[in-house]
Amino acid sequence: MIGLALGLSQASAQDASPEPKPPQVIADGLVLHQATVAKGRLATYLRVDLEKSDVRVLSALLPRKDDKAQAAPERAARGYFLNDYRTLHNAEAVLSGGYIASFSPPTPLGLIKSDWTVVTPPHESWLTDGYFCSEPGRAQIQRWIDLAAFRDCLQAGPILLLQGEPPKDQGRSKRAGSSKKLESSVQEQAFICTVTPNELILGVTDKINLPALVDFLRSEEMGCTDAIRLTGAETAGLVLSDRSFGSDEYLFPSVIAVVPRAP
Repeated sequence: MIGLALGLSQASAQDASPEPKPPQVIADGLVLHQATVAKGRLATYLRVDLEKSDVRVLSALLPRKDDKAQAAPERAARGYFLNDYRTLHNAEAVLSGGYIASFSPPTPLGLIKSDWTVVTPPHESWLTDGYFCSEPGRAQIQRWIDLAAFRDCLQAGPILLLQGEPPKDQGRSKRAGSSKKLESSVQEQAFICTVTPNELILGVTDKINLPALVDFLRSEEMGCTDAIRLTGAETAGLVLSDRSFGSDEYLFPSVIAVVPRAP
């Protein structure tokens, strides 16, 4: 399979990142933060109040109702850049989410469910070992979820935290070697975690390894309960209306988006 964005080779040394910037209110219930993760590396993340914003799984593979390409499915888009998703869906922010099995055409690896429609089927592997699911006012990250109970779901992985602790069986699968390579690889990371039933954190980091990310998510500053890796390396990106972090260089078949709550 192509383009899993595992970045299994060690990254070269990187100059120290700048100092974190103060928190900034993006919208009511949506605040942008930066924090030092490890050795001067930064994490840029959004705290989202689910009572005031919706966190959606969006997919180019699910035609929009206003998409004229429905009349010619062979010409329909297979993916969009992060900023294109933001514009098309009037989103406050868009985060890369879900693994890509092929970049040409953009082909997802794992389940995508958007607006109650299952777009692609589940994929069983050591990498895609969990799900992020959401609907208005509620979100969950788990190994197994009642997919029918949620409007949107995305399969990704590995799971980083469950009830505040790293999964005890992590790395014990038949592909433990690949899992350990990913764990030690130094690369950009895209992640999402639950804090309370009504609060989510989603963001990207500079080049760090997964143990550093897990320690950061478990810190008092973050307070994450359940967490999952969404993607990494050159496919990790976060886009807002006036700035971006990480990368937006590929067509993504699916993303995580923060959109205003419908009245």
